[in-house]
Amino acid sequence: MGNILMIRGVDDRHLRLILSRGGTRIGQTVAAVDRNLDTVLIAAIDKFLKRNRIPKSSLTMIKVAGAIDKFSSVYRIVKAYQLAFQGALRKPD
Repeated sequence: MGNILMIRGVDDRHLRLILSRGGTRIGQTVAAVDRNLDTVLIAAIDKFLKRNRIPKSSLTMIKVAGAIDKFSSVYRIVKAYQLAFQGALRKPD
């Protein structure tokens, strides 16, 4: 069973990263939202996975949920990360 990373909006200034395996939460952390969210998000996810000794290759899905305004740049950045990850998971034809 693979690992799932959920990126959940807490409020306008914070995102919660939640790591689960088989429906069981195995770790969580909070990342601050600032002007450099794209690089901050990637660094926060890398650090979070490293701290929990989870290789990126073991992630099977990234979910986006919570209090993120769907018209905000934060939402667009988080969705872009999610879509890029899903694209990387696809096997070539």
